[in-house]
Amino acid sequence: MQKTLMALLRRWLNHPTLLRLLKPTAKTDGTTVSTNATLKKALLGKLLLSAVALLLAVVMVVAMTAAWYTNVVQSGGLVFNVTEWDMQDNVTLKDVLANAAPGESGPLPLEVHNENEGIIDVRLSISKVPLYNDVADMRKRLYFYIEDSVSRHNETVDRVYINSAESYNYTVSAKQTLLLGKGGNGAPLKWEWVYDVLGYYFYGSVTADAVAEEEFLRPVEYDLDAATFENGNLKTVDGTTTVATFIQELTANDGFPGVVTTSRTVNGRRYYPVSVDETGNGIWIYCLNFDEIEHEIQVDTLLARTTEQEKRQFKTTLNVVTEQKKLTVATVQNEQELKAALSDETHNMIVLSEDLTISQTVTVKSAKEKIVDLADHTMSVPLDDHVFVLTDGASLTLMNGTVKGTAAHVGGFIHTTGSDVALSGLTVTDMADVVWLADQTSQTNDSRVTITDCYFRCADSGVYVKGNGALTETPSYVVVENSTIISDGTYGIIGNGSVLPAGGNYGTDITVRGSTIKGMYAAIYHPQRESRLTVENSTLEGITPLVMKGGDAVLTDVIVKAFDDDATQDKITPPAENKSGFSDTGAGVYLEGGYEQLCSVQIHGNTQITARYAEALLVYDPQKVGHTIAVTGGNFSHDVSAFVADGYTCVSDGNGRYTVQKEPTS
Repeated sequence: MQKTLMALLRRWLNHPTLLRLLKPTAKTDGTTVSTNATLKKALLGKLLLSAVALLLAVVMVVAMTAAWYTNVVQSGGLVFNVTEWDMQDNVTLKDVLANAAPGESGPLPLEVHNENEGIIDVRLSISKVPLYNDVADMRKRLYFYIEDSVSRHNETVDRVYINSAESYNYTVSAKQTLLLGKGGNGAPLKWEWVYDVLGYYFYGSVTADAVAEEEFLRPVEYDLDAATFENGNLKTVDGTTTVATFIQELTANDGFPGVVTTSRTVNGRRYYPVSVDETGNGIWIYCLNFDEIEHEIQVDTLLARTTEQEKRQFKTTLNVVTEQKKLTVATVQNEQELKAALSDETHNMIVLSEDLTISQTVTVKSAKEKIVDLADHTMSVPLDDHVFVLTDGASLTLMNGTVKGTAAHVGGFIHTTGSDVALSGLTVTDMADVVWLADQTSQTNDSRVTITDCYFRCADSGVYVKGNGALTETPSYVVVENSTIISDGTYGIIGNGSVLPAGGNYGTDITVRGSTIKGMYAAIYHPQRESRLTVENSTLEGITPLVMKGGDAVLTDVIVKAFDDDATQDKITPPAENKSGFSDTGAGVYLEGGYEQLCSVQIHGNTQITARYAEALLVYDPQKVGHTIAVTGGNFSHDVSAFVADGYTCVSDGNGRYTVQKEPTS
């Protein structure tokens, strides 16, 4: 069927009538407009989406300093231990972008493990020079970027393109892991194949009679359907805005210094200088003329016709450089000195010289990364409010020490809005909430919270997560690794399912690895829609350990244990549909309605789920909202036959335990 469809598509693309339809039309005044661009876009998009598979082999070059020779870099499921200084060997990672097509984008998974006691910088850059072969110049089509809002040259950009001229830095604390991709704790690294090759920033030289385009840095995009052309050259990008105005508006917020108001014409083509020297060498912008756009569309069409046997493999080089972080250290011994150091832009590392007490909320506004090393000291916080409050764009790391609150404390230890937070090697006790992620008040940024090698014990919630719905494209991230979170009063980790007029509290991505999460009522309560929960190699405990009312969860090799003591029996309630909160059913995994939204749970590997007062897996009224559980492995205290995935079966051991395994093949 697929081969027949492809044959029909190839014949259709070559049909004379279709080819005439796809030609540009000319007006009598000499202005050429792409009147059939919409039709062309629709055709190419659908055809390429089904017909092209781009194989992207990422060649990784790792450069290490002698002090960090035990770091580990991982990508694409392969792990490489860097065991020698100045490693020069290239490693080819076959990350396959299946069914890639113009207009598509996706993440590039990457992990960097810092196994040392010090802090490192991880710098990413990419060389796109190899992205060219006899079929297509993918350098103009394929771009790589970090999805992050940053300030450069007093201009704010929403994504940072990485190439030979532009790089991006991450900080990885001692014994922590930088995770890019699914469940990541760093700003995502992504690829993008632009829909149409319309223009680009490039590095090269432009002189009076010659142009040399050495590397394509960023795409220039506009709505081709609305654009107009005069004598083959771009006239307006939307029927009204001239190219000159468009370039000025584009460069006013692109992260490069200045605004472009001049141009240089070479052989009838106009180039705009972004950052160039007196010889004409540097960064330029070029917008293609109509014939060049048509040519690139034809190249895309040829790619769509490529057979499986003829597929080309495009390669690029991802440079991952890790080195000891350059630190400017301030030593503090009291609250006043700590606050002063946090607001001082000349310091990025603050070290406590002795125990101290925080008596008033500490607000962190600086966009400059701040690292606070408690150096095994104790921070006491006898205040009835949040302790550290991070505003949009701030970055704070707290590590290596003990934090003690008071029984009267009602705020969170960390309150973050659109900021980056890393907690490492901390013991936090006697707090109401430890981390309060409040992105619902942020219009532009998403928080990224990483908790590694920590122990939290609190009265209310260990981590309270509120996303900002559709206000941003990316979710709010929380990653918990090798940590213990215990709530004596409510929940270990809790989300919020409210949908607000301005957006909502959904749009979260929570990952728990190698950790223990325990809550009085639930270890994890996840009511937020359009959100993801990943739990691996961890333990969840509570009256009802995992409660889902929205989003999707994946459990792999997880121990889920509902409380089975006699005191718990009095707290058990029958399942019901709650508009707020949930019923304490006592089930191991419980899916409940109330918000009229879909949610799902996948259970894999050697997961073990036990419950005494209810079923191991329980869905309340699944027909009403379509909640689903799919099991491909695990051991259970109850028969879970109703939830096994296709190709699997639930088998009893005759002693009250049930195992899910693959169906035997005949």
